[in-house]
Order: sequence, then structure tokens, then C-alpha cells
Amino acid sequence: MRREHGVGNGAHGIGNEGHGIGNGGHGVGNGAHGVGNEGHGGSDGHDAVSPVQDAEFHVRASRTTARRITIAVLGVALALATASAVFSGVRAHQLRGTESAANAALVDTVATGAVIEQVSASLKAVFSYDYTRLRRTEHAVDVALVGEAAAEYRREFDAAAQQAKRRQLVKAATVRAIGVRELTDRRATVLVFLDQQVQRPGAAPTSSTATLDVTALRDNGGTWRISDIEPL
Repeated sequence: MRREHGVGNGAHGIGNEGHGIGNGGHGVGNGAHGVGNEGHGGSDGHDAVSPVQDAEFHVRASRTTARRITIAVLGVALALATASAVFSGVRAHQLRGTESAANAALVDTVATGAVIEQVSASLKAVFSYDYTRLRRTEHAVDVALVGEAAAEYRREFDAAAQQAKRRQLVKAATVRAIGVRELTDRRATVLVFLDQQVQRPGAAPTSSTATLDVTALRDNGGTWRISDIEPL
């Protein structure tokens, strides 16, 4: 356990060119703007396309372009919907998994609430102190912490207590946010955002926020006690 006291896909053409139908730009056949093989002429290159034919062609081209734009937009929408469906499917699979099925934090609101209440109170008691009443903090450690969490806290407490007395420090810890990530009958892992404010004579209060990954174990009496605290 590490702990600090400051405890995340064309072209749009149908054929080979741009907006044309066939092999040339805006033409129908092989020549640009023509019906046949050459320029603006007919099959031999002499009969010009009438204004009516030309207007009809551009109407058809505009409609074709509009259809292609519509298809492209629908394609993007389909891709987004597919991505969303895949994400939802993966999440649903996770929730149906063996480990998640045993995770009471997803379904047991009463047990989850008990963990949140007790872990919040323990963190507040352990990480708050008054230089004039340090024995109260020591008692909170005895009640709230077990295992490695308790051992490491005690290793550091003497030095912290001496500093608190010398500088007349008063520290208040507040749980800003807390959530149970995993919960079984005997073990819980909890994510906590802990705010801390330190006051001392002649100086402005200083504040800090710590993100903690906390492990708690339920004892035979039903009390959740913290066994590990990892700063993130």
C-alpha cells in the first residue's frame, strides 16, 4: 500500500468519372457533355444536343447526386448505430459474466450502501486529526483499519503526530465522492475522492484532493474495515 497524506470510409460517379454516367465527366457515353463519342455532338459528332435534352440531363445528374449524398449520410448513421450497438453488447456481456454476476455492487443496494457509509466514516476519522487530540485519531485507526493499512499507518503516525504538535496542525478530511466497484459477501473495492484541508496558526488553510482505491473486508460482526489504501 502506498499512501500519501494528501490523501481516465468513392467516387460519386456511376462509371469511371465524377458525376457522369458512363466513361466521361458529365456525359452519357464516352465524351464530355455528349451523347456518342465526341464533344457536344451526336454519334458522328455533328448533331448537337438540344437545350431540352441538356436540361433533362442536368436534372437527372442533380437527382443522382442527391441520392448519393443521402446514401452517404445514411451510411455514416448506420456506422454510428453499429458502433453503439457493439458497445452496448459488450457492456451487456460484461454484466452477464460470471464475475459480474457475483458482484453485489450491481444489484444489492442495501449492502452497497452499508459499505459506502462505513468506509466514508472510517476514512474521515483516520485522515482527520487535531494536534490537541491525537489519541482520538489513534483510536480511529484501531477501529477502522486492519492488515497492511493499519500497519503502514502506525509506522508513519509517530512522525506525523510530532509534526502536528510542533506546527499546531488541524486537518479535516471529507469524502467528496465514493463508489463501490466490486462487492462480495466479505470483500469490497471502493473508489474514493477525498478532500483534505489543513489549518495552522498564522497561515491560510491549504487544501488537497486524493483519489484512492480502497479495499475493505467485512468482519464476523458485519463491520467493514479497511485493509488497503492505494493512491491513484
